[in-house]
Order: sequence, then structure tokens, then C-alpha cells
Amino acid sequence: MKSLMSLIGMFVVVLMLTSCDTSGVNGTNGTDGTNGTDGTNGTSSNCHVGEQGLSGGYVFFCDDPDNKLLPAGKIGLEAAPSDQSGSADWIDASLQSTSIAPAWVTGTPYIVGDLVTYTDGNEYVCITANSDATWTPANWLGSFAIGAGQANTTAIIAQGATEGSAYLCSQLTIGSNSDWFLPSIGELSRMRMMFLDYGVGGFAYGYGYYYWSSSEGGTDTAWYQYFGNGTQDYGSGKGSSAYVRCARAF
Repeated sequence: MKSLMSLIGMFVVVLMLTSCDTSGVNGTNGTDGTNGTDGTNGTSSNCHVGEQGLSGGYVFFCDDPDNKLLPAGKIGLEAAPSDQSGSADWIDASLQSTSIAPAWVTGTPYIVGDLVTYTDGNEYVCITANSDATWTPANWLGSFAIGAGQANTTAIIAQGATEGSAYLCSQLTIGSNSDWFLPSIGELSRMRMMFLDYGVGGFAYGYGYYYWSSSEGGTDTAWYQYFGNGTQDYGSGKGSSAYVRCARAF
């Protein structure tokens, strides 16, 4: 009996050893995953407010890649190196009572600090001369925004403008660049901030010196920017004379 038990024990051991020896063949190693491509750099490496731009002017706005205000492929705005005029009308005399406002965003605006916030969640620069922005049709307010200057200028020219501030910008060529436009009032505000912060640009500064924007104030008025105290207003008609400083996106 004892020898039988010994044989059984040996048989179990043999089975265990056999079981261990018959393990499956190891699978082949998987191939290494390919490295992910590097993310694109933000605009900060190529756009610096206050520095000289490609056309010899000065960069006054750098777009945020996570909250873009400029068209696709554009990272910043550059002011022309000098004024294009010191006494230009806004538009031709025959068009000074014609509204050119394009169809913009809709919604009721509310003043929140330095921004106008719409019910659609978008934000636009606050018009500092007026504590209540509901005075003007909502579809005009988008023309105040940073990034609106080119569309405003295109709309002005489409009305048949052959004179005035927007026309001057549309005809401007500096170096190889001919894509200039009359800035919106929001863009002019950023121009002024750049001038005050960095002391570059050579803008007319002081009481009585103001610059035309491409943002309409009404059928026969348009917004302008004082570079002295920062006032923005639309009290003068489109036939009034003001300075012009063009801008371009790059």
C-alpha cells in the first residue's frame, strides 16, 4: 500500500512538472507606438505687442489661439508706420447719409466692465462714451469688435466709396503688403493702449486730435478715437475731418 501511494505521489509530481513544461509559447512583442506630433505653437512666439511689424509699423494686438477674434491663419494686427491723413472725411460726400452697417450678431447688449456681453455669450469692446449700449441697433454692435475692421472696410468700399478714410486704407501699399483696412473702434482702442504702453507709433496725441474708425455710429455718423484721454464718440458726421491710421492682419 505504501509503495502504491509513493507511485501516485510521483505521478502527481510528474504531471505538475509536465504541466509547467508545456506552457504556451510567448507572444511576439507589440510594435512601439508612433510618437504624437508636436502641437502647434501659440501666437506668443511670433506676435509681440509693441514690436515692429512686417510692414515697419507696430503690432498692437495678438490673437489668442484658444479664443480667436481674427480670421483663420491670422495671429495679430499691425498699425501702419505713420498716419495716412490728418484731415480725411469718413466717406464720399454723396454717401455720408447712407448706412453701410453689415448684418452682424443679434442679441441685447449689456455693459460689463470694459466689454459688451451679448446674450449669445460673445464679448465686444465697450464703447466708453456711452453707459448704455442699447441706444444703437444690435446688428451694428459687432462692427465695433476686434477683428471687424476688414469687414467694415469691405462694406464701406462696396457702397461705392472712392474717397475718405476707408478708401485711403484700401488703396494703401507698404512694401509688398496691400491688405490694409480702416480699424474698428475696438481695434483703435488697442492701438491707443499699445501707444501708451510702449510709446511707439507716433500718433497725434492731445485734445482735438482724433482718429476715424470703420465702425458706424448711425446712418450719418461714425465712431472716432481720441488718443489723449481715450474718449470714443460718434458725435461728428461722416463729413467731418479726422486722422487716419490704417491696420492689417498678419
